[in-house]
Amino acid sequence: MERTRSFDGESARPRVACHVLHLSLVAGGPGGTVGRFPLTGIDEVRIGRGDRTEGARVSEGHGVLDIRIVDAWMSGKHAQLSRHGQTW
Repeated sequence: MERTRSFDGESARPRVACHVLHLSLVAGGPGGTVGRFPLTGIDEVRIGRGDRTEGARVSEGHGVLDIRIVDAWMSGKHAQLSRHGQTW
């Protein structure tokens, strides 16, 4: 039997800290799509109802992340998050 590979620390890529938005709950109940959206280069996040759950980066003179979620309880333009310096 082969031995379990061990992490030696030398081959790992350096980790860079960044803000991340986690989509973890959907009103439709269990089984809904969840997601993780890195916010590097993003100044504004728009969240709304869509035909499928997805996130897309768009440029309108600044970084915008447009997140669409399949959720009958959500409006088309449901929420907006804006970066102010290093905080949201």
